[in-house]
Amino acid sequence: MYPVVTWFLLWKLLDPSGSYDLYQGVTYKHVDSRTFTADIYVPRDAGPPPPVVLLVHGGMWSFGKKTDNADLAGFLAQEGIGSVLIDFRTAKGDGFYDQVADVKDAIRWVHAHAADYGLDPERVGIFGSSSGGHLAALAAYAEPEDFGADPPGTSSAVQACFLLYGAYDITGLAENGALPDVVEWYVGADVASHPETFSYYSPADHIDGSEPPSLIMHGKGDMVIPIEQAEDLAARLEGVGVPVEFVPVDVLGHGFARKQRWPRPWVADIMAGFFRDAMK
Repeated sequence: MYPVVTWFLLWKLLDPSGSYDLYQGVTYKHVDSRTFTADIYVPRDAGPPPPVVLLVHGGMWSFGKKTDNADLAGFLAQEGIGSVLIDFRTAKGDGFYDQVADVKDAIRWVHAHAADYGLDPERVGIFGSSSGGHLAALAAYAEPEDFGADPPGTSSAVQACFLLYGAYDITGLAENGALPDVVEWYVGADVASHPETFSYYSPADHIDGSEPPSLIMHGKGDMVIPIEQAEDLAARLEGVGVPVEFVPVDVLGHGFARKQRWPRPWVADIMAGFFRDAMK
């Protein structure tokens, strides 16, 4: 279905930067003395304003950088879809709440400023992988007031959501996952003593039927975040009538689109198709 090798060679041979404009280091938020920035990829000659996707990088909530997804952003722009890469606070120093607040503020910024770059502020999607999938899912699925209500005249809503091997049940991850001590450290509580706090940070526990169309992809061989988390999230979304597609990937484990470079063009192709269809 997806000609990975041929498509990959074409992507490498053709310079995609000739089909989009890149605006780097654009400030989207200040917190005290800290500044957080976005890199914005704008397709050229796209006709009507194209949709835009916010990409949230992974890295165990405390590592990684926005440019980790620069290749995906460039491909989306080449395919006529705007994209925005962001930096944000780390869980190691600031916890889950502030990370989600940063992502939501970035979404608000995109809605407010997309038109300045020729992008459609009414068609905003979000993508996240690994820990970024957890943050993207919370930003997309939780009620606005759960992580800071939208100020008047702003919106942190997204119209489509693509999640790649993310964590969706923080309670289960703390109890049975590969990184229980890390999760409890970032939450700042013990799961046995504060189950409500872990539920608060679990995207699956926020599902109520108001969520955007979603694509969830996860490796069957994931030993860090069990695929059952993705299966459960997809089932909950489907159970309340949210359009959702679940794509289990045979054999491959956690981070398969990062550690093994060959699946990355395939994932990028699927991503472009999903957002194109979901935000027509």
